[in-house]
Amino acid sequence: MRKPNLAGKIITVVGGLGPVGHGLAASLIESGATVIIPSRFQEKLDELRDKLGSPAGLCTLHGGFADDDSNVVEKIKYEFGKIDGVIAHGGLIRSDTLGTGVVGKSILKVSPEEVLEDTRILLRLHLTAAQALIPMLESKIETESWKSYPPYTFLTGGLREKETSLQAEGPALTSLYGLGLSLRAATTQSQVKVNELRIAVHLNESDEERMHNAKRPLSLDLGLLTAYLNEKSYNTLMCSKGMRYRVQTNEELEELLLRFSHHNFE
Repeated sequence: MRKPNLAGKIITVVGGLGPVGHGLAASLIESGATVIIPSRFQEKLDELRDKLGSPAGLCTLHGGFADDDSNVVEKIKYEFGKIDGVIAHGGLIRSDTLGTGVVGKSILKVSPEEVLEDTRILLRLHLTAAQALIPMLESKIETESWKSYPPYTFLTGGLREKETSLQAEGPALTSLYGLGLSLRAATTQSQVKVNELRIAVHLNESDEERMHNAKRPLSLDLGLLTAYLNEKSYNTLMCSKGMRYRVQTNEELEELLLRFSHHNFE
């Protein structure tokens, strides 16, 4: 399978902490990209860097897009001057709460206030990130001599650990789906293209088991998918409103990877 080539690309990952974020960053860096991961939690940024072995292609920034005083965008502009793509990762819930993210509680025992708060936090993160980063992608277009289509890719859905069945998509995830649709509509006339990868497959192993298993972690394959979506060869073939894919089985994931590796995007 052909490997994606992101040499010289600068990719920002929103929601890049945790096992899935680790895999996204690792695959993008392996493909040659410089990866920027901002977060309000410095300890988790330090943990991410340690787990990845402090690669030269990783830039961690302390601060959040919803924080008025963190100046994340200004930090990115000062350090790099531009970004070439964004991967917004959210809603990959591993619990039994129908996507509310309130770990350890059944949906029948979760209060409306908890559901609303969980939804508010997730939506606020991704809305403020999109409002900050899409203009950066648009400003990049104005400085390019060739016609470019910088992608903003949502990675959403429901990954489940072993022995846990796939469940209905809850309000937190639904809010992200709505945001993705709204952003795709808002950028129809823009060269920034909003993609969406909805993932609903089993992780099969817990985080701890995957760390000690020689089998390639699923998160690395998700990172590989997003790497293909950020290639120039892909961007020049994109449709007017970006693309949306739904993956529900490991076989579908492998098929999509093979399709992307052959530049067949129709």
